[in-house]
Amino acid sequence: MRDYQLLAIDRIREYAKKYDSQNRAYVEDVCKQYNIDIDRLINQIQSKPITINFHPDRFSNNKKTIIENLVEQGQYHGQFLTGTSNGGMTAYVGGNRFLWEQRLFQEAYPHKLLIAQNMVH
Repeated sequence: MRDYQLLAIDRIREYAKKYDSQNRAYVEDVCKQYNIDIDRLINQIQSKPITINFHPDRFSNNKKTIIENLVEQGQYHGQFLTGTSNGGMTAYVGGNRFLWEQRLFQEAYPHKLLIAQNMVH
């Protein structure tokens, strides 16, 4: 992993620890309404892998399909690099997706990096 990716993970962990009791109380309130055991829910979530949903037949900005790029490059790239999306196309510096991810990861991804990797429209 790159430094900025590790930084993003660290920032999310710090944020989660800081608000753990608040968030747990909120989830407990929601679970109580539906008679769900919060500890069981948390165990289920933590025991499952994270999934990445993508459309392998869509074309990336290099005119190849997502699956072709995955096979050739050996790694999955998000919409900032591929220029594809299942929703709004705002994965560019200053776009709604960019601003949301900057808030989510507390600006761990440097703007210069995004521009250098041609992640802009």
